[in-house]
Amino acid sequence: MDVKLTDLPNIGAHSADILAQVDITSANQLRQLGAVQAFHRVWFHANRKPSENLLWVLAGALENRHWKSFSYEEKKGMLSALDAHRRAQTLNDELQA
Repeated sequence: MDVKLTDLPNIGAHSADILAQVDITSANQLRQLGAVQAFHRVWFHANRKPSENLLWVLAGALENRHWKSFSYEEKKGMLSALDAHRRAQTLNDELQA
């Protein structure tokens, strides 16, 4: 049985609702996507862009850490991974067009 998103650390009802809007409804789905891809999906599809705090929340949920515990270097690494994911997605979209 899969764990509910709200059973993960850092994920409250509001974050779970945001994730559900992009069809991420379980902890297993979040684990399969990873924090960066899940954040990108929310950012890409959201009418109101989420803050980077959501990325830390998702990463913390997957690592069983408080979202404020990430160091500057860890956050920088996540943002670099997000940037690489966005560039890869843009390239993929251009190749498909």
